Parts: sequence; structure tokens; C-alpha cells
Amino acid sequence: MAVVHKKFSFTLEGLPEIGEYFGYEDYRLAQPERGLFYVGIGDRRRVKLPERHHNRGHSNIANVHGVLRKVVKVFDSVDEMNAWEISRIKQVRNAGLTLVNKADGGEGTRGLMPCRNLLTGETQVFRIDEIPEGWAHSSTGMVPCRNILTGESTNFAKGAIPEGWETVGKRLVLTRHISTGEMKRFFPESVPEGWTAANTGRATFKNPLTGETAMFDTAQVPEGWVHIFTGMVSCRNMETGENAAFPVDAIPKGWSGVTKGWMAMKNPVTGETGSFLKGTAPAGWVGVNSGNKKKNSNFEKVEQIAIANPNATRAELVELCVAAGINKSTSNVYCNKLGLGKEDPTFAINLELLKNYVKLHKRIPGRNFDFEGVRLGLWCDGLRKKFARGTLSEIRQAELEKINCWRW
Repeated sequence: MAVVHKKFSFTLEGLPEIGEYFGYEDYRLAQPERGLFYVGIGDRRRVKLPERHHNRGHSNIANVHGVLRKVVKVFDSVDEMNAWEISRIKQVRNAGLTLVNKADGGEGTRGLMPCRNLLTGETQVFRIDEIPEGWAHSSTGMVPCRNILTGESTNFAKGAIPEGWETVGKRLVLTRHISTGEMKRFFPESVPEGWTAANTGRATFKNPLTGETAMFDTAQVPEGWVHIFTGMVSCRNMETGENAAFPVDAIPKGWSGVTKGWMAMKNPVTGETGSFLKGTAPAGWVGVNSGNKKKNSNFEKVEQIAIANPNATRAELVELCVAAGINKSTSNVYCNKLGLGKEDPTFAINLELLKNYVKLHKRIPGRNFDFEGVRLGLWCDGLRKKFARGTLSEIRQAELEKINCWRW
């Protein structure tokens, strides 16, 4: 059986029709004379797979040379199959040939798990069903830690972190030396005396005269400086357009809030834009957003379809809109808003039947009730659903509400 695999060519030889467990040998498809490079075992399905989970060495050879797989043994039990693989691998290696098999055969690494002692951190491999008490998978219960003093990192069992070590996940905080201003990071619970959080007791201030900004300890703010966000407002000179910041209660005459009285405008001919005080814009300039209102293209399409089909009913008009690529629900809403499409004659006929039924029975028919060959109850139910969706025209709503026992 030859297969062109997505990564390499694969040929299977010697697989008998009878048998459950098999032993096979893999050769380079392009150069089988170089001898086998892998000994394997498996059931019928596994033997047929060109790319089952072998090791990297097997994959590298297969990708370059392709694989010729020869089935050489048939077994009645798994134990016989495992014993043969162990024996065959040993025989080939003793003959001086190199195999890419990592294990000695049999079950190999199947059923084995790398484990770690949760108290001591010691690592060892055990069979899955023979893991001693106090041991777990090597990654279980371990956390990355950092030495608070040296910064060294390593892993420890969660319940056995030595003194002086902390989990790496704990955030270091940026601190500042109160006297020297030096900046350094420490664990929150190990900040030395004389150090404090970097911004504790400090804030950004502004000189309202020069516009200069700087950070000071709140107890050492120079005279004339104010908090950058406290009592300051951005202003513009109403004559020159100059910008500056002033305390809110000390805005000089001729200055105003930076946006007060100003409007963004554009020249619709040249496309040029600029800001002007209201009433001082040059002739021909308009608000920057004037005339930019986006038109609803679907709204226009519905109008055009209605103009092209003046005799279409509402239902027919909606079908035409859907055919033109407009959502059915959207078509219904726009037709309803614009009052487009002629009323469906079926509505008038069924409305008269409903009125006759109410005169006779003094009630609205049930959902599954027929009257004079028309499923009148189902028709009423459909109108209520349209009303709930907002797609029933106001004219039809008014007609139905004239019937005394009508309920939405």
C-alpha cells in the first residue's frame, strides 16, 4: 500500500489480512539498502498510520527519505508483541546498526510519569499506578519563587517555600528614598525604613506664570506653584489666539476658556480648515461638519424601488427590496416609515370577515379557528406579531382598534 503523505511518501508491505497485533520495521523509502532505522509494534490501525507519534529522529528521516514499512511478525497477544520488540531492538543494536528508537522496546515510556516529591522537591519516574504517597506529577504543586535579598529564582513545592523566598507572582513596588530621592523596587512587605512608595507625598505642580511643570513633595511646594489639576484652566486670548493656563479665579481680561466662543470651520471650496470666534469667520466658511450628514443608502434604495414600482403592494415591495440586497426587516421598517406600497387587498377582505365574526360571536377567534374557509385566528395572531415588531402600519392599527374586543 503506497501513500503520498502531506509531508513524506509512505509504503506499507506485508500486512496480512488476518491478525490483531504486529511487529514492523521502517526503512528509508529512497534507500532501503541502508538498513532499517526503526523497530515498532502496534495493532492494525496503528501500523497503517504513516505519521503516528514517533520521536524526532524518526520524523527527520521520514521527511527527507520517506518510509518503507515492512510488517515482519504477527502476534496473538500484547505480551508476545512487547517481548518481540525488546528482543529485536537488542538483536539489531548488537549487530552494530543504529536505530532511532529511544527506549529498549516493549511498553517503552508508556505508563510512566515524571514525578516530584512535594516536600523535598526530589524528582523521579514512576508507573502511573505506582506513584508513592506524597509524590505528584513534576509540575503539580510547584511555584516559581524569588529570593528577596539576592533576586535568585527557582521552583519550590507550594507548601515548602523556604524562609527569605517569595512567589515570583508577588509584585515589586517602585519606592523612593525620602532623603536622597533614589528610586528602587522592593517586595511590599520588605520596604526598608526611610523608603516610601514612589509617588507617596508627591504631586505634579505648575508655575502659572511661566507654564513650567515639576514634581515636588506636597510639604515642600515652592511659593507660587499650584497643583497641575487643581484650580487651573486652559485659556485662549480672544484677540491673538495665544494659549495659556491660569487659576480658575484669576483669568486675565481678554482671555477665555480654550474652546469658549471658538468654532472649527472649513472653506467648502478649498477644503482649508481653521478655528474662529463666532461671528468672525471669513465669508464663505461654514462649520467643519456642515453638510457631512451621512445619508442612509438603504433608505434611498427603498424609495427608488417604490418609485419604480408604484402599483406594488407592501409585501411585493418588501420582496423587491430583499432581492436588491436589503435586509427584510430593514425593508419592512423603511416601507412602514415612508408609507410605501399599496395595502394588500387580502387585509381588507380578512378585516371584513373578522368584523362579521365578532358580530356573531362577540369575541376575536382563537389562533387555530377557521371562518368561511379562512384561518382567521392565525391571521389575527400574525398581525399582533407585526405590531410587536413595529412593522404594522398605523393605518392598519387604527382599523383593527375600531373593533371593540380587539386586543394587542
